[in-house]
Amino acid sequence: MNTPNDGRNFRVEEDALGNVEVPIDHLWGAQTERSHRNFPTGVARYRLVPVIMLSARTLEVVAGLGLALGAYPRRAAVALLAFLIPTTLLAHAFWQVAGAATFTVQLLNFLKNTAMAGGLLFIGATQSQPTLLPRASRSNDRVQERNERAPLKSVLAS
Repeated sequence: MNTPNDGRNFRVEEDALGNVEVPIDHLWGAQTERSHRNFPTGVARYRLVPVIMLSARTLEVVAGLGLALGAYPRRAAVALLAFLIPTTLLAHAFWQVAGAATFTVQLLNFLKNTAMAGGLLFIGATQSQPTLLPRASRSNDRVQERNERAPLKSVLAS
């Protein structure tokens, strides 16, 4: 129920629980005002969410490119795995929606993420990875070069 403003800084809104005073500059009604009063949330929490989202997206893009281009694939796989496991458990908790319409969707997404985690485990555990860009370690090149020159030195010495 909206009442005319007679110099007050609030308006009176009505819902099933009765009347509630809502500040005039707020664009919501009685139920939203009640939820703000009964479930206070800090501003710091809201400021942290964009930082977490940006960090997660950056990790996904950088590690994904690392996997695709073969630049540190094992580190990229472990980083993605460290992100994927808790995200899967939190975002696709199919056991919490058993019997609901979203059960199948959550189950499929959970299984999809589980399959990706298995692939990332394989990449993280495999010593030598195929790469799109050739990138051999210098120590392996030196050892291989020494092994190739050893027979030549023995032939030249004799």
